[in-house]
Amino acid sequence: MHEPTSASHAVEALFSVEGTTAAPRQPALLGGRCTACGYTFFPMQGHGCEQCGSIDLVPQALTGRGRVISYAEVERHPDPLLPPPFTVVAFMTEDGVAVKALADPSSEALLRTGATVVTTLVTDAGADHDAPRLRVLVADDDLATEGR
Repeated sequence: MHEPTSASHAVEALFSVEGTTAAPRQPALLGGRCTACGYTFFPMQGHGCEQCGSIDLVPQALTGRGRVISYAEVERHPDPLLPPPFTVVAFMTEDGVAVKALADPSSEALLRTGATVVTTLVTDAGADHDAPRLRVLVADDDLATEGR
């Protein structure tokens, strides 16, 4: 039986405040890469590669920048810590990894399929904690090309 690696233990974080070399101003997403086949994924996990099954996985910081694949407004949600309405965005990072995240409310009206989005960190007003939360918003350069 394979002994679990440190990567297969509980994930400590999904993002880093520090960005990547390619996108230094946006929080980095903490994903992983399979050293056997090169498949990149998010979030980091140690259960095995989704593509080839290898357990040779290493952490990989991913850019928090990508293009919207789809988005949906959630009208009902059972968790009182995340009251509706809110918008879930599916986007493809520049690293080629599909990610789902919540839209920053300031950007929801500007969302469209194909829009460039970036990750940002917010602290929810009135929350009983001050830990930053990851959100996505429409990138300034995308707004400039749309003439908004």
